[in-house]
Amino acid sequence: YGTVPGSTQKVCTVVSALEIMGKERLFSKSFNCDGHFINSTGLSIDCHNIYGHGTQNIQEAVENSCNPFFAQLVEDDDMPLDKIIEMYRKLGYSVNGDQPEYFDINGIQCEKASTTLTDKYDFSTQWGCIGQGETLASPVQLMMWESAVATGTGKMTMPYLIDHCVMVNGSTTDNASTKYSKQLFSNDTASTMKQILLTNGANHYAYSISGYTIGVKSGTAQVDEGENENSLLVGFVDDPNFPVAFCILIEKKNNGFLTTEQIAQVMLDNLRKDF
Repeated sequence: YGTVPGSTQKVCTVVSALEIMGKERLFSKSFNCDGHFINSTGLSIDCHNIYGHGTQNIQEAVENSCNPFFAQLVEDDDMPLDKIIEMYRKLGYSVNGDQPEYFDINGIQCEKASTTLTDKYDFSTQWGCIGQGETLASPVQLMMWESAVATGTGKMTMPYLIDHCVMVNGSTTDNASTKYSKQLFSNDTASTMKQILLTNGANHYAYSISGYTIGVKSGTAQVDEGENENSLLVGFVDDPNFPVAFCILIEKKNNGFLTTEQIAQVMLDNLRKDF
């Protein structure tokens, strides 16, 4: 089912920006954060750092998960709203009331992501591109987007749960095989997004998730009208011998001591035993 993705949504927003304006132009942009951003309609997009992050480029904004930077990016003249909507739909979102779609995993219908984007200068649209508002995405789809980045192809690896079936006579049937989605974004975009996430992993997660070269993006999502917070972590292992993409979600974490990084460490350590 869909859930509020929080700042993990920023991966899709950066992918969209790369496709719309290209790497050189995106990396040439910088925006200032002093703890909040008053948008063109007079509403405030607040940062989790009340003192702000100062002037940042896209790499720094991803690492700092800076909401004011992304609100300003959405307002930027090089990010036309129709192009953002086009890219979100290409990624698999139902936008502005599109007929909901599903993808199938061995008979299980998984909800595709959905959002509402009506005015790039409006709080709700900017908040939606940051991963709040009316934006929803299932953890499995968040994981699949990471696979499209990790492979450098812009194509998602399609998951399956059933490897094969054994008939009563002992013969096997329905052998599964790895399949990929259509290309969602270019190889260049995948490569650039991969490096952004790998840099974030190296700079901020090398000690909390040790023993792996990982690309990651965390997220905190306000749910239940702000009464609770979910904690998310999306990412991948950059190792051709251990090709794992993941999404970890702790629901209603609030002030609990368990972290997504701790879960990632245990999960990857155990998965590696099977490779």
